[in-house]
Amino acid sequence: MNDLIVLILTVVFFGVAVAYVGLCDRIIGPDPEPADGDADAPEVEVEAVTA
Repeated sequence: MNDLIVLILTVVFFGVAVAYVGLCDRIIGPDPEPADGDADAPEVEVEAVTA
């Protein structure tokens, strides 16, 4: 019986978590998808290092 209670509580917990994420997406909107890779990353020039 205890196993069944733990199983039900686990399923309810994850159900509430999924509902919470869905509600947050409705409030603030989903994360924007960058068009090409990471749009927030600065451009970095790579220079060859010689000894």
